[in-house]
Amino acid sequence: MHKSRLNVLIFLRQNYIEHVGGDVIQAQKTADALKCLGHKVDIIDHTSVDLSNYDIVHLFNLERPIETLQHLSYAKKSNKPVLLSPIFWDSFAVAGYPSFPRRMIVILKIFCKCLCDYFKTGNFTFHEKAIELLPSRFRHVQQDILEQIDCLLPNTHAEQQMLAQTFSGASNISCHIVPNGYDKTLFNSEKIKKIDVKQARAVIEVARIEERKNQLLLVRAMSNTDVPVVLVGNVGNAKYADAVFAAMKPKDQYIDKVPYEQLPEVYSKCSVNVLPSYWEVCGLTTMESGAIGCNQVASDIPTVREYYKDIAEFCNPSDEKSIRDAIFRALKKPYPNMDIARKIRQKYSWENAAKETEKAYFMALDHMRS
Repeated sequence: MHKSRLNVLIFLRQNYIEHVGGDVIQAQKTADALKCLGHKVDIIDHTSVDLSNYDIVHLFNLERPIETLQHLSYAKKSNKPVLLSPIFWDSFAVAGYPSFPRRMIVILKIFCKCLCDYFKTGNFTFHEKAIELLPSRFRHVQQDILEQIDCLLPNTHAEQQMLAQTFSGASNISCHIVPNGYDKTLFNSEKIKKIDVKQARAVIEVARIEERKNQLLLVRAMSNTDVPVVLVGNVGNAKYADAVFAAMKPKDQYIDKVPYEQLPEVYSKCSVNVLPSYWEVCGLTTMESGAIGCNQVASDIPTVREYYKDIAEFCNPSDEKSIRDAIFRALKKPYPNMDIARKIRQKYSWENAAKETEKAYFMALDHMRS
């Protein structure tokens, strides 16, 4: 007999408050929706907590394997079911991944910084970024995590297939697909009424300025057009950001940071949302902006196509012409696009994500008890 109420502990990376990404939004919104279902949910970023009062431990982000493995090891000592939302993409197979000499230079810089910290504090911690630059070690830690968890919660079937193709034994792990949702209260039909259609012939990308998000090719693709490009997001890579800003035409605009609750207003000023990333698991900005009626351009990659196959115009993220052509196809569509908004509202919500997550929790508990 299932308990009517679960006590759930979610572990997140240490910098989740300062650097809010898709993993943090997914965890926080899922937690809020689980609370509405009657469960108690706590989110922490450390291992100095008593796990005896918790029924379930939920980890997020296989792309931060050192911290995730630490959280996993701590949870396993308490004999709790551990579930993982992997948010996985193959970092080493996409464009923009640094060459071997560049990786070694970065690793040496990180090592020197760690030595300086050691002499100052007496603690030596090898930064997780260095592990990311060592593919064999990175994969080894990820493999170790997957061999110990009780259930995988990928966002798509495509993500599940990638995990099975990349890691030995991943296809044998208990798995439950949990599509992402979006904030229906914030990104709702009331926002659509506030759209200024006459001023909205522009494209927007909301993402951290870094190679994976591919702002440089977007700006170059639209450089000889009269369509403004609006980039919103903090700088993740300063050198790359300098190249992006240098390539922007006078009509283009960069906005450093926008509070999350103000995003609907920012989206509504542009008729097309573009996310030409080299890799995405979901592309939350596509979902959020689509919910208020923005037309969509997205990279033609398996996970994204699974979400938006009947919603977005797809492009090759490595091809400027492909990006530009997809944008002009999207610009020809009606705006606000009520059909896109309706499809997203019908398909996705954090409430649905929480219900699927709840099913997985009970499955993991039943398996442990049997």
